[in-house]
Amino acid sequence: MKKYIYYAVLALMVMLVTACGSHRETAPSMPVVATGDLNKRFAGMVESYGGWNAMSTNVKLNIESPIKFSLSGKGYMVKDSLIHVSMRVLGMELGVCHVTRDTIYFLDKLHKVAVVEPMSKLTTQYGITVGTLQSILLGRVVTQQDGRATKGSLTLDWTDKEAELWKVIAQYKDPLKYTCTFNVNAADNVTSLAVAVPGHKDVGCLYSGWAKSEAGPIPETISTDMTVGQKSLKASLKYTPSSVSVSNVRVPSFKSPGKDYRRVAVNDLLKSVSTVL
Repeated sequence: MKKYIYYAVLALMVMLVTACGSHRETAPSMPVVATGDLNKRFAGMVESYGGWNAMSTNVKLNIESPIKFSLSGKGYMVKDSLIHVSMRVLGMELGVCHVTRDTIYFLDKLHKVAVVEPMSKLTTQYGITVGTLQSILLGRVVTQQDGRATKGSLTLDWTDKEAELWKVIAQYKDPLKYTCTFNVNAADNVTSLAVAVPGHKDVGCLYSGWAKSEAGPIPETISTDMTVGQKSLKASLKYTPSSVSVSNVRVPSFKSPGKDYRRVAVNDLLKSVSTVL
């Protein structure tokens, strides 16, 4: 069971690594260079994101490689300030991902193991905030962070004009220069994201099964494939759009891990997982 929980924790971490107040993102807040009528389509896409304050949804985490298993649970978000994912089996909470503006927690509650990292690592090095992570997890182009314009520029261009496939190339400049390429389909939904950071291997994810929800359109599935050690980690996070709620959302209380938890650094967890099998 231990290796399954480790992979579940790692998969949730990968979803956030890929992503590397209430406001309504009604228009692009970064300089935009557009081809043809893409500027209008992009503005309409951002407008569809809606103005939710908090949301909840059923989630399912699937691991496809190097081992196969799945966990179901519940996900919660409070705009720009909180992400909370609880994974359960037969009603028992096994794992928790809890992200605030200050700290990122990954807990294996069955074996009392905790990964605790300051959010400042992402904010200081990459300019990534909780709002950024929420946008990526919902398949949305990041144009604002915590209600403020993101520093950088956006380029809109056709990938296949006849098929109405296009892309958004976002070049962020503060504090580290990196590029995110969002591929968009004819229905103006993001289908994939590729993140390129100088000096690092590119990471990315795929979005599929877009559907309407109370929080605006969201993908039913986010999938990713990356190498950890010598192994390929294939995982997906599935939402249930019909279960999304933006009213009377009650986020579960969260207690920081106490002395009974063994704290593990991210790098140590990666090494442990890569040698589990």
